Amino acid sequence: MEHVPGVLMSTLSKHKGLYTPKRTRGHAGKKTTISSTTKNYLKRELVNGSLKTAKSVWPYLNSIGHKIGYFGTVRMLHSMSFDTQIKKKKPLLKKCHMEARLKWAKAHKDWTEDDWRRMVFSDKTKINVWGSDGCKYFWKRPGDKLQPHHLDLTVKGGAGSVLLWGCMTWDGPGYGCAIENGTMKASDYVHILSTTLMDSLKYYGYQ
Repeated sequence: MEHVPGVLMSTLSKHKGLYTPKRTRGHAGKKTTISSTTKNYLKRELVNGSLKTAKSVWPYLNSIGHKIGYFGTVRMLHSMSFDTQIKKKKPLLKKCHMEARLKWAKAHKDWTEDDWRRMVFSDKTKINVWGSDGCKYFWKRPGDKLQPHHLDLTVKGGAGSVLLWGCMTWDGPGYGCAIENGTMKASDYVHILSTTLMDSLKYYGYQ
């Protein structure tokens, strides 16, 4: 916008907005240019896990001279076809566990359909009464009083959850049972196998 002697810039801006409402607004500041070499490095580091999030990429870019903000970093990662994902939980397996599972899979890879009909799969799971064990967030303004829905309620003695055992056969699900005190002991497991499991086998007519 050119300067007109005797006319304030605010007046010029006001009239420009009235008569050219569809004008394209320019972006203030210098656009950060990140080279393809740097982007390729970031891709490699994100894929191998050395850099995990935008919050780790952002300070790295600043450290090598790129004056870019956090949200600019997020937009750049999106332009590189990266997107945020929630981590999926899976059991922590040691090498011995992996080897045992692979050995089991190889031993059963040639089983026929009739072989699998005689298999019963069982497992136990914890069901929470008061929600997830993971992180829980809430929004609150500075100075607002703490409200009941801001709290993560807990119950002493494990009363906030129940541990269940169940099984599945070829023909359908078997019976389930609750495990007292939320802890599976060897004696509990033996009792379940001799009662709940046997009741499930009898229900489907298995010998």
